[in-house]
Amino acid sequence: MSAQLTQAMAVGVKLLETRDTMSRFFGSRWATKKAEVLPVIEAVMQRDHCERLAAAQKIARWASDEGNGMLAAIVLATAVDCIEAESGVAA
Repeated sequence: MSAQLTQAMAVGVKLLETRDTMSRFFGSRWATKKAEVLPVIEAVMQRDHCERLAAAQKIARWASDEGNGMLAAIVLATAVDCIEAESGVAA
């Protein structure tokens, strides 16, 4: 397995772990949190003509730079949930 593929798989695992952590942390409020950030992700997708994960990465980078790691995690986790739902893959 190439180093690039190994790194990509590790990133994927981290994204899934982040999603699972956010889901557990927010519990029944997780759907509400996702609904709050989803329009922002979609707006960046349209503005920058990019895919959901790329848009989420841009927002997460900005949030992290602003010192809001929780928002960064919520945005990335929301993107993972949406991508999973769109692809029909179950968690």
